[in-house]
Amino acid sequence: FMKTQTGFTFLKMLIGLPIILLGSIPVLAATITVNNVSDNTTQDGKCTFREALDNAQGANHADCILGTTGGEDEIVFNVATPATINLTGVLPVIQESVKILNQTGYRLTVRRTTGGDYRIFKVSTDATVTIEGLTIENGIATSAGGIYNLGTLNLKYSTVRGNQAQYG
Repeated sequence: FMKTQTGFTFLKMLIGLPIILLGSIPVLAATITVNNVSDNTTQDGKCTFREALDNAQGANHADCILGTTGGEDEIVFNVATPATINLTGVLPVIQESVKILNQTGYRLTVRRTTGGDYRIFKVSTDATVTIEGLTIENGIATSAGGIYNLGTLNLKYSTVRGNQAQYG
């Protein structure tokens, strides 16, 4: 507190101000642009699909912009087309809502090539995932070789083919 009359007056003015409560502030989603079809997480200035998916789930790869917590991030592609992303290992489980959008007008394939047997995508219980314009192929798993969905999955203009599973 200030000991001057002016200081006390100023404090009384602050205390007497009405409190304005703001409604909840919406979380804006990030748009993460993939500009390389390799499957790595090497810091090389190129944003790969794996890095973009990681960042949409809370990771921090410097090659891609950060995703948002609680927002429905969008992963979009700016790659030479048609293109294939040849996976070298299992992708992270999708635990947060995300849109994976191929709006290039050309075929874009995400496929397992090396790294053992694994499915292409797994969607967890609390996630809402939209996959648009992708071909998902060559996944191998005991159940659901292409996409194992426990959440909400929207497939638009996509093809799931050439996957293998004992169940599902």
